[in-house]
Amino acid sequence: MGVLDRLLDEKAPPNVVVTAIIFLVLILPTVLIGVLCGTLLETLSGWSFSVATTESQWQVFNWHPLLMTFAYSTMFGCAALSFKRLPISHNAAKYVHFGCQSVAVLCSILAIVAVHQFKIASANAELYIMHAWVGYVTFILFLLQYLLGAMSFLIPPPYPSVAWRRAFHPVHVALGCLLLVFTTTSIVSGIVDRMWIWELYGDPEQSVFAAAYMVSAAAGLATMVACLTVLSHHVGKKGGYQKMH
Repeated sequence: MGVLDRLLDEKAPPNVVVTAIIFLVLILPTVLIGVLCGTLLETLSGWSFSVATTESQWQVFNWHPLLMTFAYSTMFGCAALSFKRLPISHNAAKYVHFGCQSVAVLCSILAIVAVHQFKIASANAELYIMHAWVGYVTFILFLLQYLLGAMSFLIPPPYPSVAWRRAFHPVHVALGCLLLVFTTTSIVSGIVDRMWIWELYGDPEQSVFAAAYMVSAAAGLATMVACLTVLSHHVGKKGGYQKMH
């Protein structure tokens, strides 16, 4: 069986090398955003990381793309593949899935706090771009999916019943795939928005300006590749709820 067959065949035992490559693909967007916000933007305009809000609004804002990318691309992706790529029991994968999603929820909340701190400190308007609307809708749906999943699959029977779990499982998976598209759209639209701001206010004469653009584009592409990688394990695949023992 070839590498691609092992990648897409759920019945085959996970290949360690392929699994490692897949998880590196999920980590790459966060690494690129970290390089962009922590190194290139520091050189370009002093936009590094900070928790102060009085004189460093953009430094506070930089936590937003980093935390959101880590939550939505890396941790959400790892959670979605916990049942598919880890050589552990279904019940163990369930708790890995929940743990990754919990980290994703926490990071997304902190990211929302960071952007609100930026808005307050910079006296910037709220919800005036598409990215903001897509982001808030995605955030709310992500929280609802997390809560419904926890209540449906972590609480021992009889409440909720096994019948409910079996009925809700395909809905949960389908909503997860849809949310993956939403989160990817949110990340990519945010990157495009930042590139537009650099175009308006940046200095193209700086040598790091082109590098920031290239890393931004690479981060957007890496996010889409991560999304497709996760979806390839779920779309068109057969699966169902397995009762906890």
